[in-house]
Amino acid sequence: MAFAIDFGNGSLGSCTNATFAAGNGGTYQCDSVTITGAVTFNAGQSAVVILSRSSIDITGSISLNGLNGANGANGAAIDTSGALGGAGGNIGGSYLGGIGNGERSGRAGNGNTPGGGGTGQISVVFSGAGAGGGGNGSAGTSGAAGSGIAGSGGSSSSSLAGGSGGGAGGAGDDSVFSYAPGVGGGGGGFLTLRSATSISVAGTINANGGNGGNGDTRSGGGGGGSGGTILIQALSGVDINGTVNLAGGTAGVGPSANAGGAGGVGRIRIETSGGSNINTSGITITSGVNVETSDLFTNSFQGKLATGCGSIDSDHNSSGDQFLTFFLILFLSLALPTITKVKH
Repeated sequence: MAFAIDFGNGSLGSCTNATFAAGNGGTYQCDSVTITGAVTFNAGQSAVVILSRSSIDITGSISLNGLNGANGANGAAIDTSGALGGAGGNIGGSYLGGIGNGERSGRAGNGNTPGGGGTGQISVVFSGAGAGGGGNGSAGTSGAAGSGIAGSGGSSSSSLAGGSGGGAGGAGDDSVFSYAPGVGGGGGGFLTLRSATSISVAGTINANGGNGGNGDTRSGGGGGGSGGTILIQALSGVDINGTVNLAGGTAGVGPSANAGGAGGVGRIRIETSGGSNINTSGITITSGVNVETSDLFTNSFQGKLATGCGSIDSDHNSSGDQFLTFFLILFLSLALPTITKVKH
């Protein structure tokens, strides 16, 4: 089954760096796109979708990086929020140890495959556990246990989604002080580039995950956020000779053998008519990232705009659609004669 492709209405005209200067997420309806300088989309925004009725040319840079998690500190009465994800990415895990909360364990990150939080300790001289890193194109790593139970790393994802946040570490105690943990790094963002003609990237696209925050004396380190996701769709062809950075955030340090886990790498998917005319021979890309390619008209990701922190499920496929359509036609062709006879 072929999908209808939305290339926008061109209402913004020729889009340049100035078009994106505010750094807001959402959908941009361009007639053409030329980016020559640095464009940064603000963390915590919705996913970025750039539609063009003609070519998209990037010789500058586009960045949708997740933020780094805050470091742990001496003092239990501290509420620490997880770091924001890049535009379309997910928030890292938080720690709620303030008065009225009193949680000892860090919370898991957010997203499809987030890093788990590390458990805390209230016993004298014990240390909280490290948190897990978020997953996306690859799994995040688990934290180190310290004296508790480490947060698990998020698994690799089967959906196109913004990067997942790392978990927050667990708190620690030494009978004199309580120590708030490092919190989770935010996941890298989600960028869609879609052109009715061609896309050229000779510059740089960044959608890295944020680093996990460091633990403090006896508290666990936070997990890194995973790298984000880039979806590139063009009718006639794609040429990438630039740099694509989709690294996961580094693990937060844990002073008592309770470091957090690192975030997994992100994903990039390129789709053209027939899956042809895709040139990535000159690409420089984060190690471990697999460049996925597909036909623009017969796969499950067409016609869908990534306008939030959600995901596009890859389980739905065109073969299934074709089978369902065939089955319905067959059923109706057999059933209608019978129904007509009954009416008469």
